[in-house]
Amino acid sequence: APNRLFSQVNEAAFNARPTFTAFVSLLDNYDAFIGTSEFLTSQERSEIDSFFDLINATPIFNKLYQFLACQNYVSSASDFRSKFYNLWFDLYPRSSSASGVLDRRIEIGRAH
Repeated sequence: APNRLFSQVNEAAFNARPTFTAFVSLLDNYDAFIGTSEFLTSQERSEIDSFFDLINATPIFNKLYQFLACQNYVSSASDFRSKFYNLWFDLYPRSSSASGVLDRRIEIGRAH
């Protein structure tokens, strides 16, 4: 886009939010280059778990879980966590190497 969406961002406001801080810690977990083999370390998995725990405690995630459970997409809180984790954080084979979810890789690549 030719114009910026924001003219300034108050970083202190974002850094005061645990969910944002936890999200930012995830950004260095993925390689922006498609075709590069990736793996998650135990620290990176811990960062993912912390991020999920924080967002899962929000009202919007509670509503999301309730909706998915009512639609029979998830059968329990652990099923919800597992499906969310698989969708957003599991690596998948791409060509001859394991890569993360494509949309996430594109967005993270743009951020760097």
